[in-house]
Amino acid sequence: MFTGDTTHDVDELKESSPRGTNTVVVAGYGSIGSRHARNARVYGWNVLVHDAAPLAGERARGDDFMVVGWPTDADAFIIATPARDHAAKLRAAPMDVPVLVEKPLA
Repeated sequence: MFTGDTTHDVDELKESSPRGTNTVVVAGYGSIGSRHARNARVYGWNVLVHDAAPLAGERARGDDFMVVGWPTDADAFIIATPARDHAAKLRAAPMDVPVLVEKPLA
């Protein structure tokens, strides 16, 4: 159960990781996505970035993140794409893992 205490919530999520790899996929590497990726790394997550825009991928690689296609074997997903893509990314995420959708959910 998430409490609102970020450190506690992140630790609990990592302990309950369905796949046990502590891997999070950040979809979208704009301003918000890059912030989520950096924060997840600080909390000890293995961060993979998914972004179809070549410049975003280059930026992510420059920040030492691995850029990937759409994986289905991660422990959590953060959807930080433009709002028009939220629903498609949410449908593509596995149903058995936590997914954070950055507002607004379209």
